Amino acid sequence: MNASEQAAEAGFSAAPIARRAAALLVDLALLCAVLAPIQFLRPALSGVERPDWLSAGLLLELFVLATLSLPAYLYFALLESGSRQATFGKRWFRIQVTDFEHRPIQKLRALVRAVVKLAPLEIAHASMLLPVPIWQAGPEASARPGFMYSTLLAGAWLVTLLLTPKSQGVHDLIAGTLVVEREAVAR
Repeated sequence: MNASEQAAEAGFSAAPIARRAAALLVDLALLCAVLAPIQFLRPALSGVERPDWLSAGLLLELFVLATLSLPAYLYFALLESGSRQATFGKRWFRIQVTDFEHRPIQKLRALVRAVVKLAPLEIAHASMLLPVPIWQAGPEASARPGFMYSTLLAGAWLVTLLLTPKSQGVHDLIAGTLVVEREAVAR
């Protein structure tokens, strides 16, 4: 018997996909509200309207990784591996991340889960910034293959959620996690 079947036998209720999606939107909005000002603060503090490093694709990508991606990974990893097992969005929608025994997941497992979950977004913004920012690349920039890969990965993540017995996404399958309704754990 595999882990999903064990969870089903124990009576755990997988979180509905609509609530998971809504929780993710809340989390992404929260992250944008907190992290977007940082994206604009550093250039503003330089005293130059548009610093030269904002034109260099690799430097700009590293800046985005440090000020956007890394904080997002840590947000998901630390909150989902914490005692509440949920980000603020998941708390709002009364769902949480567990292992198959409904215990909190380890931090490394949560970090892997977060990186895999956000991979389509990561590929999209890398495609926008590398090798040069898209706004400097001209009309051929829209043909960057990373945009297609990002879209295909996001689609694969959604299909996986729809087709697995406990609505596990690729990130859940890789990390060995479930997203369940909070009431199911309290039983």
